[in-house]
Amino acid sequence: MTQYLSRFAKMTVENSINLTIILKQEEKQLLEFKNARIHPRDFANLLIAFANADGGTVVTGVEKDKTISGIKKYYENVNRLLQSPLDYIEPPIKIKTEYIDCKNKEDKRDQVLIIEVYPSDKIHNNKSKEVYFRVGDQNRRLGVNEVLQLAYDKGQTNFELETAKEATLEDLDISLIKSYLRKIGVRSKVEDVLIARELAKKVNRKLLINYAGILIFGKKPDHWLPRYGIRFLRYEGKEALTGREMNLIKDRRIEGLSVPKLIDKTFEIVGSQLREFTRLSKDGKFETIPEYPEFAWQEAIVNAAAHRAYNITGSITFVKMFDDRLEVESPGGLPGTVTVETIRERQFSRNPRIARILAELKYIREIGEGINRMDQEMKKAGLPKPKIEERHEAVLITLRNNIDKIRAEQKRLKAKVDISELNTRQRKAIEYIKKW
Repeated sequence: MTQYLSRFAKMTVENSINLTIILKQEEKQLLEFKNARIHPRDFANLLIAFANADGGTVVTGVEKDKTISGIKKYYENVNRLLQSPLDYIEPPIKIKTEYIDCKNKEDKRDQVLIIEVYPSDKIHNNKSKEVYFRVGDQNRRLGVNEVLQLAYDKGQTNFELETAKEATLEDLDISLIKSYLRKIGVRSKVEDVLIARELAKKVNRKLLINYAGILIFGKKPDHWLPRYGIRFLRYEGKEALTGREMNLIKDRRIEGLSVPKLIDKTFEIVGSQLREFTRLSKDGKFETIPEYPEFAWQEAIVNAAAHRAYNITGSITFVKMFDDRLEVESPGGLPGTVTVETIRERQFSRNPRIARILAELKYIREIGEGINRMDQEMKKAGLPKPKIEERHEAVLITLRNNIDKIRAEQKRLKAKVDISELNTRQRKAIEYIKKW
């Protein structure tokens, strides 16, 4: 009780975390709201789920409807919650806590407790040997075989935590970091945030930047990871030809940029090459449709940037555009025992710290939902679901368009339509179609 009360008595005017911004977010893979009445055992299972997956944030003292019940009335239970990592979790997990000053739903002075849970390279369970894993906004208890699979995944070398030799704070894009802090509603020193997000650590008062920090916020990441970027290739036709028949019409290398800027630049280049098709809809009206749903092609690129194997140095991610398909190929096979058959039901981040920052910057809409959402968007557009393959230590995602079907429709239109019976807008559409 004394520990809590002494902290509560020292309420500050300004906190490092903006509670207003947090309350605007929805519960998903990286965030959960909990009232302070929860039993420590159940609270421990939530922390276990986060630690076994990609980490996350627990906002304690907030109800499911986002009203603030606070923690002042429940200080004894809050102390038990803070002890739950030691009392209920094996082995203990790594967390960081912060108290946020606020007013509760009764308009009285109060606080909420923010608990940051770090992703772990170990498997954590409760005293009953139960293992939980965060999937979307749910904490799922794993079966025996799933625990074995998770153990296999966790055994992989965590390259993103390795120190980038001689990298310093001056090698990072401070303006990008500050933009990130504004988006997540945090007011802290840059060094503190880097350490809190495990993008750096301090050893003997010296700040050591790791590969995750260099990749996500570095000014020139290729100094440490040569040729880690993306190469865009546009071909005329359905196959890549060579020699006298070479049909490569555009070749762009996107390199020397942090991962967020790399993604932005790739979006810009790919977006400029995508086509729009005009076709006759079922109701007899002409409609213009994009070659691929925006979410689908962008998610394929983000997925490659977030989850590729960065320890495979000198290897680049390829984005290849053909007349009938778009291919995104990234170095490294699927992580652990995640397979082509299970990827839609089971996710595991090879680079959880990079993935989390990209999620907070809104490049990843929701961790763990990308492939399924791509399927849905492609289906709504009348296109086949993305094909995912493993090829020679690489993951290939292929999106196919309806070019053959659309051209067949256009051919029939050219033969059947009497232009004299059309209005001006429809005539223009037919003239556009004839150019094909």
